[in-house]
Amino acid sequence: MFIGQRPPSDILKDYATFVNPGRVETFHRLGLDFVPGRREGVWLWDVEGRKRVLNCRCSGGVFNFGHRPAIFVETLRQALDELDIGDHMLLSEARAVNGPCGLPFSVRARPSVGG
Repeated sequence: MFIGQRPPSDILKDYATFVNPGRVETFHRLGLDFVPGRREGVWLWDVEGRKRVLNCRCSGGVFNFGHRPAIFVETLRQALDELDIGDHMLLSEARAVNGPCGLPFSVRARPSVGG
């Protein structure tokens, strides 16, 4: 378990020290003392599991899929039963099969010659 092992005050202090002090200060000025913990669908719970709020911000993939969509979680669990982080120096069936839509892994543009 990763969430809820430390009090919010410690999390905020460490976030300000190691990640982004300005964000912590801004949230404090706005009265936002909410440190997200559990996330499911459109809901967020605070790190202590006491407050639940509707996530109206929903950025990125969360907007399209919600937090921790069950289909994604199950797919990742199944993959982790079989795959690891891999070895970039060796060939990989998973990389060969799961390339993006049959496109080459990398594309190099040729410099124009003669103008």
